[in-house]
Amino acid sequence: MGIKGINALIKKYAKESPFKKVPIEEFKGKKFAIDISIFINRYANSSQEFWFNNMVNFLLNLVKWEIDFIIVFDGKNVPEEKYIERESRKNAKANNQVREEKISHFKEKLLLHCWNEKGETRLVPDELVDEFQDIFKRAKKEEITQINPKDPEDVLQFVVKKHTKAQEAAVGVQQTHKEMTRTLITNMGLRYIQADGEAESLCSSLAFHGIVDGVISGDTDNYVYGTPLLISDIKKGFADVVYLQDILSSLELTMKQFVNVCIACGTDYNKNMEKIGPAKILPAIREHGSIRRWKKKQPDLPFHILKWKRCLEIFRPFSRDYIDSKCNIKQKTFNPEKLDGLFKIADAAYDSKYIKSVLDGKEEHRFKRKEKSLLDDYME
Repeated sequence: MGIKGINALIKKYAKESPFKKVPIEEFKGKKFAIDISIFINRYANSSQEFWFNNMVNFLLNLVKWEIDFIIVFDGKNVPEEKYIERESRKNAKANNQVREEKISHFKEKLLLHCWNEKGETRLVPDELVDEFQDIFKRAKKEEITQINPKDPEDVLQFVVKKHTKAQEAAVGVQQTHKEMTRTLITNMGLRYIQADGEAESLCSSLAFHGIVDGVISGDTDNYVYGTPLLISDIKKGFADVVYLQDILSSLELTMKQFVNVCIACGTDYNKNMEKIGPAKILPAIREHGSIRRWKKKQPDLPFHILKWKRCLEIFRPFSRDYIDSKCNIKQKTFNPEKLDGLFKIADAAYDSKYIKSVLDGKEEHRFKRKEKSLLDDYME
């Protein structure tokens, strides 16, 4: 999600890396908008079992660190081009389901051919070795080279691990994930905004106009919308931080040029030109200043693929008048009954009493069902 390969481009061509790890305590009292859909996707795709606990823990950590945050929910009025991107996600999910079935069938055959009723093993047959190598031909080299394809226990351990990941990817994000997250946030009494369109554009616009200091999101579209400060992740008490001005300075680009670079790389709303990568895009925009002028100098290139005029329209921050009139911050009363009901459904390691103690800033205590405080860093 976001600008295709933009972080890799920045890391490769920047004079000095603008990406920093900063102690989260440095942002105490700062205001942030959170595109919550990013974290729903992140947690649901990483672990269907633990996603809800991770979501609760993420929110509690922000409270613990005294971050002043507003959560933004996606709305329905998104650019038409976004539906194409969503369709692509559906296709990817279907492919993930096919892959999950393929791995599952292979695991069954492996168990059938390599283990007898007494639990004794025999070497993996050559035909299964070939199938194993075909299914996992795109696995990381350092992973696959450590596997002896004739050793059934070695292969099974690897397959089980990959099958678990494939199952997670096949399920993906469901409407249930979104509904449970909304129920959690509203009944915790956290502040939120229901966006009319995409949350990312509203979050960025809030930051652009100085209503908040920055955005917490993993979506690189925030760069193009003009977010001055982006926190993409928080782990072990450190935030992955990038300031827009540092990106521009390190790449020696103006904001206008940077926006054109991002559009040429490809976004959620367009595709990039084939065989025209960062090595060509960056010097071209530096020389010509924009896609419009680049097109005049090299009219034979397929610039129509970029849909650059439409993208320039999309990547405009909302006006301050729009925000003031359309974006109402809402906050419901803390509801312990609904929270406890939700935690029961989710089989979560929390109760409303514990949540309230954290929200009230009282001394942390160890939750009975865990060996350590659930306010410790949330699971990676």
